[in-house]
Amino acid sequence: MNYEMYSESTPDETDKVVLFMQQMIPHHANAVNMAKFLLKQGNAEAQEVDDLKDILYDIINTQNYQIHQFRNYLNPKEKLLHDTTVVLPTSAGVGFFVNTFVTIFSGAAMALAMMM
Repeated sequence: MNYEMYSESTPDETDKVVLFMQQMIPHHANAVNMAKFLLKQGNAEAQEVDDLKDILYDIINTQNYQIHQFRNYLNPKEKLLHDTTVVLPTSAGVGFFVNTFVTIFSGAAMALAMMM
């Protein structure tokens, strides 16, 4: 995630607010994707933890809204980065899963964001 946040920002950005927002968009998108994944794939386990399902829905709703706010701030300044391809570093045994997971959910998040 750290790699993705840096690769999704402008390397020579001097505006600290812009840099923060550029890095927070993939950070929040990852949290939203993880919450959705747990709701879909680990719903039985999530039910066993008090209030976890509510927390997951709160993450989805709040952080999607914040992504929308960040994009609304960055777009008029022409600092909104989109359609970027991030190649994540891989480690043995995890790389395929991580790259597949991020590819699937990044595409879904991008499609959802474009509809907003």
